[in-house]
Amino acid sequence: MGKLSRDKGVRWELEIAKRLRTIFGDSVKRGFQWRGAEQPDVECPAFWIEAKHHRRVNIRKSFEQALGDATADESKRTPVLVCKDDNKRPLVVMDFEDWLELIRSWYELSSG
Repeated sequence: MGKLSRDKGVRWELEIAKRLRTIFGDSVKRGFQWRGAEQPDVECPAFWIEAKHHRRVNIRKSFEQALGDATADESKRTPVLVCKDDNKRPLVVMDFEDWLELIRSWYELSSG
């Protein structure tokens, strides 16, 4: 991967962290990654966030990476892919069962 691609990825991770900080506060930050250690791209309570920004993101492959890494992690965070193709709107991808649990929890809280 070239420097320009790495820089684009870092900027995307920082943007995601910045946006999530408006919800979760200072507990959100860009993950510290180094070869051989699996860490989320963005550290966030409850979610294992994989961030991808490419000309065209391979969504299924990228989500499988998030799923595999989150499964290996002891924290039991829900895997989420936040991806963006060049010049397109960002997308969030997650497992359907995890999504159902998320909206079930939201609905129970909101219907009080």
